[in-house]
Amino acid sequence: MFSKNPDLFDCAPVLIAMRNLRFGIQVATMVTAWACLLPFHANGQGPSKQRPTVPKVDQIDQEEGAKLIEKFRLQRLRGDYVFHFDLENIPRRGKKSIYEGIIWGTWNDKGPLSRAIIWSPGKPNEPLMQIIAQGGAKPEVWLWEPGKDVRALEPKEFFEPLLPNNHYSAFDLLMPFVFWDKYQYEGSKRVKGRPAHQFVMWPSDSIREARPDLGAAFIALDANYNALVKAELLDESGDEIQTIEVQSFKEVDDQYIIKQIDLLEEVTRDKSRFIVRGAAVNQKLDPKTFDPKQIKSIPDTRKIPFKGV
Repeated sequence: MFSKNPDLFDCAPVLIAMRNLRFGIQVATMVTAWACLLPFHANGQGPSKQRPTVPKVDQIDQEEGAKLIEKFRLQRLRGDYVFHFDLENIPRRGKKSIYEGIIWGTWNDKGPLSRAIIWSPGKPNEPLMQIIAQGGAKPEVWLWEPGKDVRALEPKEFFEPLLPNNHYSAFDLLMPFVFWDKYQYEGSKRVKGRPAHQFVMWPSDSIREARPDLGAAFIALDANYNALVKAELLDESGDEIQTIEVQSFKEVDDQYIIKQIDLLEEVTRDKSRFIVRGAAVNQKLDPKTFDPKQIKSIPDTRKIPFKGV
């Protein structure tokens, strides 16, 4: 087990080693196989064409890593945005289920601020829930469900599924780990084919109290665009609980947005998939859109200039 005390920075290598332990046999087998082939290549007995060398990813130091994290936290689109999306649940076994929704987004002095409404396919006037999420160092979430009062969620409720037959939670919407104060740069390498800088993020006190089994988050930021490529939630032993992967981006009105994110539950192997179907960027939204007192109403989207993605 690795220490949950982020002040003990020597625990990070142990965490990464434990995280990769279950891949050890595969890695050793690959290394042994290549070692056997190398003499043939050197003597000209192997394939005549060499595979192109993959460029190494330049390493950075802790100071530069801190600057990248701070820059990442401050990044935002020009103007506000509105996305029409599908939320799919793809279980390892069983039938796939799909929800539809709209998410409105902006930023304030606390961090990203969003509101989402979700409904069953073909029933946009019958919302199953509405949620307002204030991201940042001190996240807040308000939830409304038909027949119930609007309520602020407790941190322990951030991890509960928002919908039947779906693992997607308020925590997944917030992704608060990118704002956790305690973190450490853990090296750079290629992730999903992209050069990336990796960081270990330790939970805030409120999150640690709400979910004691959550040991850390391991994130990878694209080295060229400083965008999130992948994130893993790890338990106290360094094993993956959930993997979050950005699958694709899309350019809309000269701005790049995330088109698809996959969330994989490592224990069950069930997957939740967030896919943007239509997008409007560079918008100016009414501040009342994000007022929890207005959450029972459905904002008018008839004049939103959605573009297919």
